[in-house]
Amino acid sequence: MEIVSAVKAITFIEPERARRIFESLQDAPSCVESFELLLPALTDVLKKSPEPDMAINNFERWASNITGRSLYYRLLSEHRALLEILLAVCASSQFFAEILIQNPEIVEILGDQQLRQRPKTAAELHREIATLIAPCHSFLLKLDRLRHFKQREILRIGAMDITNTWELPQVARAISDFADACVQTAYEVCHEELSAKYNMRGNPGIAIIGMGKLGGHELNYSSDIDLIFVCSDNPKIEGDIPEAQYLAKLAEAIVQALSNRMTRGIVFRVDMRLRPEGRFGAMVRSLEGCRQYYESWAETWEFQALIKSRFMAGDALVGETFERLVQPLVYRRFVLDTTIDDVRRNKRRMEKQSQVAGEWETNLKNGYGGIRDIEFTAQLMQLAHGGRLPRVRTGNTLQALDNLRDAGFLPADDAALLAQAYCFLRTVEHRIQILNELQTHHLPTDEAEMNRLARRLGFEGRDPFMAHLNAERGKVREVFERLFYGEHFKKQSDGGGWRDLLQAIEVSKAKSQWIKKLQASGFEEPEKALQLLRLPLVGSQHGQASPETRRAFLQIAPDLLSLAVRSPSPDAFIGAIDSLAATAPNASQLYVSFHDSPEVMRRLGELAVYAPPLMEQVVRHQELLDLLFSDEIIEQGAKPRELMTEQLVQRLKPAKSHEARLKVIEAFSRRETVRIGARDVWGETEPVDTAADLYNLSACLVEAIFNTAAQQSELADAAEEMALIGMGKLGGKELNYSSDWDLIFVHSGDSKKANRLVEGFLALCAELKTRGVPSNIDPRLRPEGRFGSLTRPIDSFKEYYETQAEVWEKQALIKTSFVAGNQILGKEMLGLVNEVTYAHSLTKEETSEIRHMKSRLENERLNPDHREIDIKLGRGGLTDIEFTVQLLQMRSGFEKPDVRQPNTLQALHALLTSAHIERPDFLVLYNAYRYLYSLRNRMYLLSGLPTDLLPTEGPRLTILARGIGTHDTNRFLHNHHTRLDEVSQVVKRLFWS
Repeated sequence: MEIVSAVKAITFIEPERARRIFESLQDAPSCVESFELLLPALTDVLKKSPEPDMAINNFERWASNITGRSLYYRLLSEHRALLEILLAVCASSQFFAEILIQNPEIVEILGDQQLRQRPKTAAELHREIATLIAPCHSFLLKLDRLRHFKQREILRIGAMDITNTWELPQVARAISDFADACVQTAYEVCHEELSAKYNMRGNPGIAIIGMGKLGGHELNYSSDIDLIFVCSDNPKIEGDIPEAQYLAKLAEAIVQALSNRMTRGIVFRVDMRLRPEGRFGAMVRSLEGCRQYYESWAETWEFQALIKSRFMAGDALVGETFERLVQPLVYRRFVLDTTIDDVRRNKRRMEKQSQVAGEWETNLKNGYGGIRDIEFTAQLMQLAHGGRLPRVRTGNTLQALDNLRDAGFLPADDAALLAQAYCFLRTVEHRIQILNELQTHHLPTDEAEMNRLARRLGFEGRDPFMAHLNAERGKVREVFERLFYGEHFKKQSDGGGWRDLLQAIEVSKAKSQWIKKLQASGFEEPEKALQLLRLPLVGSQHGQASPETRRAFLQIAPDLLSLAVRSPSPDAFIGAIDSLAATAPNASQLYVSFHDSPEVMRRLGELAVYAPPLMEQVVRHQELLDLLFSDEIIEQGAKPRELMTEQLVQRLKPAKSHEARLKVIEAFSRRETVRIGARDVWGETEPVDTAADLYNLSACLVEAIFNTAAQQSELADAAEEMALIGMGKLGGKELNYSSDWDLIFVHSGDSKKANRLVEGFLALCAELKTRGVPSNIDPRLRPEGRFGSLTRPIDSFKEYYETQAEVWEKQALIKTSFVAGNQILGKEMLGLVNEVTYAHSLTKEETSEIRHMKSRLENERLNPDHREIDIKLGRGGLTDIEFTVQLLQMRSGFEKPDVRQPNTLQALHALLTSAHIERPDFLVLYNAYRYLYSLRNRMYLLSGLPTDLLPTEGPRLTILARGIGTHDTNRFLHNHHTRLDEVSQVVKRLFWS
């Protein structure tokens, strides 16, 4: 193919210039033959390019800088996909093209399909940056390497965006994860530099909070990153300058490290105006200082901004504490009208500024039907309802639209329209910004530029693009004005469609319509659902429904059906409300209460869908209804053990007989389990709080049963000389709903009495287990296992562990804590445990034995077919994480007492602080453990049976996915296995290497 023919076949604006470029590409030394091979493919791709002149010009500049041009010509001629990506980048973004021209070898990244297409996590990116800067000894060189990494990574993300390989949510998440890794790296590099300069020692205790689009995981290519620096109330750092001064210098250094312009440009511009007191506020503020400011001085717009706050770098404990601190301040149970008025007033002010500036039609962000219209609609609803409905609390706009739709506050059609428009508007914004890396939200005013933008977006030209854009903005504006200024407090309902059918439910001819609509709405058993709907309206063969019941049910039925069809199991939702009404003293009064408070009906339906066993308890014991809608459900954090113990003690006081005491314990266990599970299902609590609640309940029950056993056997003196030590999940204070109680018993008195007391305690536990109390005792972790003595004096434990115990038994001692009995003896026993477990750092032989133990555990207990779905023993599961953490603890605990933590998450924090685990590995293990812990709990709540096998299809998978906030089961499984992959890589490196 000749160059002249190629140029004629392509629609160049400057064909003569293009011809000269083609000739220069061919005339390079030893490139004639290889260019002839490339020319047909190059021509074919340029024919379809939105900007062939720009593409060929940037291609030639790139080719001029590469070494071995002929080899690259041959590579591109043989790999059409790489050529298409390269020219798409050259045609769509001068910013990306300049990166390629400056670093021509980066093109090889675009040729690696797996590396090109697979999103990376923040932890993975952080590890890559750490590897890149590790050889650098100069502070400035490290910052240059960080900027070089930005060029490489942002090009990779941009290529996936331009070629439509990734959709907008993936692109925004990828940029945000990259920003997280960069900020964390800047923190580490600056702390290393400044701590050496000022001779500082210890942990700064500083957390970096992402705000705005960064906080929402929806960052633009050229966005500023909004940051807030928060520190511990008692930073544990000292040196040549006061701690407050050092923290301020550290924050300033991090900002400069990211935003100062160097040879390779900047990493990110940093905006600190969202911190307390804005530009006039301190760079770093303590947690207590933040609390005082937000409680006393913050304005409404600041609380609205905190919707998108997210811990992203620095000290995880401080970051998590900040998040928990601001949640109840942002999301109030009762929202004042003044708050709503403030949000609306602020939006009108922003619109007026846009109009005065002449940008109302051209600004994609603040203009007519723009991005702000969508964001403000979602955020106003979140502020209005987030206090009573934790599920709508998210900083991500698209997730907020999904959650508000599921909760019934946003009609499904409106949610879909706003989500589609948001993705389109953000994509247009990206195409404008990546052209020259400009922070702009404006459409081009030049007609030629508009035509080029339209073609980069896949339109033929300006007119069809503007027609589509204006149609999208018009729809957004209509929804915005209707919802933002309308009755946003009321749930949106498709009750009209149901209402018409409900009026005709008695007509036999309407049955087919009902069945058809119920099927279309997701009911698996439409005939059964119809029968349940007919009962309160028509009655059964046993009699007609009363007029009061019919009238009351007709008032709630449209909302009931609307709520049911938005849930992942409409049948369970309807069935639960029917069961509750069937056992209620007065069904009509129950329906009236649902009409007065639809939130109650929604929550009960959700409990039935996500935790059927709990709902069964509520149906059987309707006195629990008052508990479920009391302040106990919405209290922040776990209920303290002291309070739980006091409540049980008060209930036990009137119970004199054996049977009466057991009934009290049974009822209390049921009450607290339902409370904890409902808080879990309704999103009122965090995984760490659920674990703390379950531990506090178990410890409270253990103590009550132990005291009962001592009282009934008249062995109070023996009880005073005994300590109950928790092991395993109980000892680690990370119990699941179905966990056994691993206990060992140590005494300092008469052995016979002690054994009799323990036997009585075990008998009571076994009796309570038959009554539904989760009181199964596992004796295998005591010395000599199930064949060993029930209780021993402390000297006997010491002798056994020092002379007979195997390595795995010492490893098991990591998870020990005092549960009940004599506190002094318990403290002495825990001292012995630490002495035995951390007597020395692990030897090679002991390390091999621990690894062998793990392999044996998997070989004996894990079905090979379940390797990918067993979340406990399988690949990347809970056992992988626990063994890895415990190995690191046993290696370092001899020298670092802080890592001697029985709780896995606390141990991870301690290992990070003491530098025995790198932050990327910490993030992977920490986040995965929290996720798997929650998932395991949800799997139990769904069936009431302990299981570690993740369903891979069917209704149970759908419900599990929705329960953790993912609507697409394929995406849920993909994300799940991605987590397992990450954990496996870390475990392979830290545990097996």
